[in-house]
Amino acid sequence: GRQYGEYENSVGTGQVHLWFDRPEDGWTGAGLPAPASRTPRDRA
Repeated sequence: GRQYGEYENSVGTGQVHLWFDRPEDGWTGAGLPAPASRTPRDRA
């Protein structure tokens, strides 16, 4: 991502606006999502 604009937040958190170019294969890509290493059900 590229920062556009100057410092954007007046409360001191240091947040700025970022611009991300759209990937060639779209935002979600072509592959399946990576499997989660842990699910909430694993906590017993």
